[in-house]
Amino acid sequence: MTRTQKFVPIGVMLVILIAVAWVALPFDFTSKVSCDAPLFGGQPKDPTPVGLVIPEKDCASKAKSRLLTAALICLAVAAAGTAAIWFKPVSKQCHGGRHEDCPDWWANLLSDSGDSGLGCQCECHFAP
Repeated sequence: MTRTQKFVPIGVMLVILIAVAWVALPFDFTSKVSCDAPLFGGQPKDPTPVGLVIPEKDCASKAKSRLLTAALICLAVAAAGTAAIWFKPVSKQCHGGRHEDCPDWWANLLSDSGDSGLGCQCECHFAP
């Protein structure tokens, strides 16, 4: 596996976990109204209106906005991570034809070749 194939999934999972943590935290609306976590409904802790702020409507609206933002971030990061892995980054040694110098090897059980042991990451070694 290449470094990209090793570390991109870790980065994607970290961003998704941060987004989930963001929607699991309670928040304040206009610093006067405290609301529960968006993941758990975003209900106001005190339903008393403050000026033009109606806590029942505004907390729910802000909670939905936070949920949508977190969902779109997770979707974008997952798509970017999938694209990074899909393009199968190959080392410059393999592009140059120096396969014995290839720094990234993977188990041949994960490749299309029938050999056992480790193999170079390049696809040029096996042609069906």
